Amino acid sequence: MKKGVIYVNTARGALADEAALIAALKSGHIRHAGLDVFHNEPLPPTHTLAKLDNVTLSLSDSSPSMTAVAGESGSGKTTLARMMLGFINPSLGGVLYAAAVYWLGGGLLYGAARRFGSLGSYRRSRSLVALSGAPLALALFTLWPLRIAIYGENLFRTGGDDWGPGDRIFGGVLYLTFVWSAVLLVIGVRSVHGWTWGRSLATVGLAAALPALLVLAKIA
Repeated sequence: MKKGVIYVNTARGALADEAALIAALKSGHIRHAGLDVFHNEPLPPTHTLAKLDNVTLSLSDSSPSMTAVAGESGSGKTTLARMMLGFINPSLGGVLYAAAVYWLGGGLLYGAARRFGSLGSYRRSRSLVALSGAPLALALFTLWPLRIAIYGENLFRTGGDDWGPGDRIFGGVLYLTFVWSAVLLVIGVRSVHGWTWGRSLATVGLAAALPALLVLAKIA
């Protein structure tokens, strides 16, 4: 490896000899390193890599928080989630809903990406799913307060005065945020792997196939 290179690893921590990488960073042979995966995850804050000035570490450990916010926003648009919210606190329902999307959705994306030749980690797939939920998190702080101000507690009841044209308008806007999230997920897969648009879209499509089939089976 030439002196002064910038080293980036977003695939697997085991691809690099960690001790040799640290030595090369300290000596300046490697000018800078950007790391998303490590031998031991999560990386302890006392680890040498976390203390070097010429190392940039991934912030993906914060992803579940973003997913929890997005989950609270998206949960109100499914029958199952509305039933859950009738028995438990809405915030807790959103967190549970988000946790399922984060772990199961991340697993589906990981499996699909591996099928198309990815060497990335399950952790990175979860991070992509979480970050693509940013539009849903935004909807929680914009769209939902407006709906709650108009409909109040009827928003969480079946057959309340929120059903009708108003519900269809708000629902349409919320569904657009789901589309926005899906587009961000495709862009994220393409950016992380350096794949073509077609390959990235096929990966996301394969990951979404099982949930789509379950939804279609329920409708039928």
